[in-house]
Amino acid sequence: MVNYKKDTYLNLSKESFNFDLGIIKEIVFIAIPATSEIIIFSIVSLVINFMLSFIAGPLGVAVYTAGWRIVNLAMIPHMGLGTATLTVVGAAYGARKFKKLITTYNYSVKFGLSISIVSSIIIFVFAPPQIAMIFSYSETNLIPAISDFLRILSIFCIALPLGILSSSTFQGLGKAFISLTLTIQRALVFEIIFMYIFAFVLNMGTAGIWWGGLSLGGLVGYLVSYIYTKIYLREVKKVYID
Repeated sequence: MVNYKKDTYLNLSKESFNFDLGIIKEIVFIAIPATSEIIIFSIVSLVINFMLSFIAGPLGVAVYTAGWRIVNLAMIPHMGLGTATLTVVGAAYGARKFKKLITTYNYSVKFGLSISIVSSIIIFVFAPPQIAMIFSYSETNLIPAISDFLRILSIFCIALPLGILSSSTFQGLGKAFISLTLTIQRALVFEIIFMYIFAFVLNMGTAGIWWGGLSLGGLVGYLVSYIYTKIYLREVKKVYID
């Protein structure tokens, strides 16, 4: 005989449905910033491609396209960790378990940093020529440039969890517009401004885009996100825990 609980599934029916405009507003309030973040990433990518086309032509764009695939691979563990953080933070916030909320963020950042440090070391050590060769598509002339790109971006990869997990935490708290603001300050402010200064004002060319926009700009933006999140959670601790 098999015993089972009768509350492990949902019965959906028109009779039990009650339209609630407030719920729709909450969904839209969170969805719009999340969608806007994707649009911002696309805008930044367009700006990078435009600058590279102006400075180095198709070769610079090819190096960026190939090298960024490795960076995307380095992001995957943090995206998964961010989804888990968002879920746990949302559940803790709904249950008013603020200590668990703060602990979740701190633990996630520590775990994410351990992953990013290891992945950054691997990228830095094996970029020339093993990793670069895989993504050069038999264009051997791209291998040195891709190797330089990956070694510079390994600095950026270390800070990935600081930004991704901070944004996920605010999304879990229902503060999607704060998450959007953190993305804007990193991508549209620090990355693009640093990119322009290093590439054109300091006349560093493509290296200025790698160092200024993608590496240092992203690093500073992620640090700002982390510091703001820590300050916000400290205020939460003062109000609800202490």
